[in-house]
Amino acid sequence: MTGKAITDHSVAGLCAPCYDIHKRRWSDEICEIMGIPVELFPELHESHEIISELKPEIANKLGLKKNIPVVAGGGDFACSTLGVGIIEEGEACAMYGTAGNILIPLETPSFDIRLLNTSHVVKGKYLTLGSIYAGGVVQWFRKTFADYEHEEAKKRSRSVYEILDEKASEIEVGSDGLILLPYLMGERTPIWDIYARGVFLGLTPYHTKAHMYRAVLEGVGYALNHIVEIINSLKIQIHEIAAVNGGARSRLWRQIISDIMGIPQIYISKTGGAPLGDIILAGVGCGLFRDVTVVKNWIPQGERTEPNMENHKIYNNYYKIFRKIYEKLKDTFIDLSE
Repeated sequence: MTGKAITDHSVAGLCAPCYDIHKRRWSDEICEIMGIPVELFPELHESHEIISELKPEIANKLGLKKNIPVVAGGGDFACSTLGVGIIEEGEACAMYGTAGNILIPLETPSFDIRLLNTSHVVKGKYLTLGSIYAGGVVQWFRKTFADYEHEEAKKRSRSVYEILDEKASEIEVGSDGLILLPYLMGERTPIWDIYARGVFLGLTPYHTKAHMYRAVLEGVGYALNHIVEIINSLKIQIHEIAAVNGGARSRLWRQIISDIMGIPQIYISKTGGAPLGDIILAGVGCGLFRDVTVVKNWIPQGERTEPNMENHKIYNNYYKIFRKIYEKLKDTFIDLSE
């Protein structure tokens, strides 16, 4: 669009190890060690910064006016975080997609290497995030075990996930002693283990499909809670989470995860996503908005989920068991792969 190769700090921060997050520039030292000329890397700009104007030939091709300013923008994950108004430390965004992401702004780069760490698109802020296999596990269960519920859903003009939720909601907290380790495809944060695999632990003849499905929802919740536990160890207390994307439509899943974490969630059903974050950055860059906090006025009121603290106590005990399972089995996963 401009004839320049540029990127912002949110994207550059994921280009490890060539980017120095503390100095916010490409690392001459690392590039020299790796034999990569630092000149090959794109220019670095703040996410809201005007980098140039739209090239005339591109403007003509797109049928746009000439001299339109082009703002750097940022990574989709960071723009999505801004797009739901998550700016300050103590706030968080949970993305219930095929991957489950929790993104937390930081005031300083007080990072933990078990997570992904970069800059926020908000100037002067940093961003730490955890990403696990989440909705993909739920989809696997539906495709593998829920043919009957799929037919029932068609007859009732409902979603198959609504039917599964109805049945799982009748199961006790903790799925009557059934726990899922949801590492079906290995796992990224925070264990970084390509050999990790999924495990149902505690199966008995008493357990039903509904128990297994609730254990799937809870298992993903335990894995997300592992990320929150690391955030807490950094002396950062998350006081509220904005829940977005398709999986967040499930009231049951939101309640389970709030109960596991002991943290309220606000489900925002209609968001502008990453494009809204980019709009805010463009507006700030062009002087239309004073700062990024204007996004707070653009977000619709969400549906609040308060944690049940009695359930939270029960889930704390199950979470301790969950954390032990991987530690006991991680060497066995390597043996299994061989």
